[in-house]
Amino acid sequence: AATNGGGQMTNGGDQITLDVAPLEEDTVDIIFNLMGAAAATGGIKAVAWLMGRHTSSANVQEKGCTVLSRLLAKAEHQVVATNGVIEAVVGAMEKHEASAGVQEKGCRALRNLTANAENRAAVAARG
Repeated sequence: AATNGGGQMTNGGDQITLDVAPLEEDTVDIIFNLMGAAAATGGIKAVAWLMGRHTSSANVQEKGCTVLSRLLAKAEHQVVATNGVIEAVVGAMEKHEASAGVQEKGCRALRNLTANAENRAAVAARG
């Protein structure tokens, strides 16, 4: 099954162009596996961006929340509230309320994100 998407991502002064229209679910799996190995905050931004490009796919949202949860478990990634992560995770959970996987992985990502007081406030403000 193809997912919707397409576009490019800008990360600071660097521009990264990703050909993501359309992606097959197994291709998305490969991309998330590669991104899961990322150790920089830019990796977090890229996952949030890709989740935003494939909002209709519960599979992409679940895998994205899984990757974000793992990256956010590392202390150096705690200040990320401005990177679109909150919107990506909460948006996934809102759009895919019936998906137990999205709900579980989203809760894990939010738990790790809210280990930081600044992020807790931002998540609370988002509702």
